Amino acid sequence: VVLDCVNGAGGVMSPKLLEKLGCEVVTINEEPHGKFPRTPEPRPEFLNELSQKVKESKADIGFAHDPDVDRLVVVDENGRALSEEYTLALSSWSVFENKSGIGVCNLSTSRMIEDIADKYNSKIIRTPVGEVNVAEKMIETNAVIGGEGNGGVIIPEIHYTRDAPAAIAKILEFVAKKESTLSRLISEIPSYEMIKDKIKFETLEKRAEIMKKMNNLKFEGVINVNKKDGIRFEWEKSWLHIRPSGTEPIIRIIGEAMDERWLREKVNYIKNYA
Repeated sequence: VVLDCVNGAGGVMSPKLLEKLGCEVVTINEEPHGKFPRTPEPRPEFLNELSQKVKESKADIGFAHDPDVDRLVVVDENGRALSEEYTLALSSWSVFENKSGIGVCNLSTSRMIEDIADKYNSKIIRTPVGEVNVAEKMIETNAVIGGEGNGGVIIPEIHYTRDAPAAIAKILEFVAKKESTLSRLISEIPSYEMIKDKIKFETLEKRAEIMKKMNNLKFEGVINVNKKDGIRFEWEKSWLHIRPSGTEPIIRIIGEAMDERWLREKVNYIKNYA
């Protein structure tokens, strides 16, 4: 296992956890001095060093932390850094295969988790974006797994906050039990295209005006419209989520579909509508 701790808090405990689990561990950026050698957000485009190390070491898997160790991104045995959306999907697969139940995620998380839940007679409940919203709904519904599509996973047997080392343990346990490679397991999950875009505004007032206008948007074939957090349009295997940022004068547009061209047309239509 190759582990990139980004010189954050993960360097204190994650290598020790992996050793306790019986892994042969190669670490990069382990010293927890807070001088980040890459963009600290663990996203595939920032993980070239980790990907190269996985290939050089002929490792089975790689993991990347963020500085405060609540988010995780996975790299397969070929050095391919996976979308952060796969972290919760793999962790959920690990849980649902052993125990059916409820999973909780936010409205902007990939529907891969729903495809996995369906295989194991389980159910996914979606909440507004925000770790606290997911955690509260998990407690309320006695959920067996939860998290968000940014690489954050909540394992309720441990606690109700995102925990990257716990996700590492779940994913490693799953891959070991399957006696398979990570890339082969990933190929069994239905593949979607996801677009994350945004519209910037000069003021919060202008953003509020345009968000109000978005309530008049209409699309053909929509089977459900969710307004718990902005507006989420849902089709059978696709969705679009339009929501105001909680920290900036922007509107985020996140969508997922099997047809990237179809999805891009919808996103562009929303931006032009604004």
